[in-house]
Amino acid sequence: MKPENTKPDLSKSSRFNRKAMKIMNITAITVFVLAILYKLFLSK
Repeated sequence: MKPENTKPDLSKSSRFNRKAMKIMNITAITVFVLAILYKLFLSK
């Protein structure tokens, strides 16, 4: 991996990627929890 300090573009894009990853993780966790709750309600 190249160091982020070489270009300002890289640091900005990496910051965006980090935010995108965070959003993706939150979305995935939310969907996962909703799926579990859905199965629990269906099993009743």
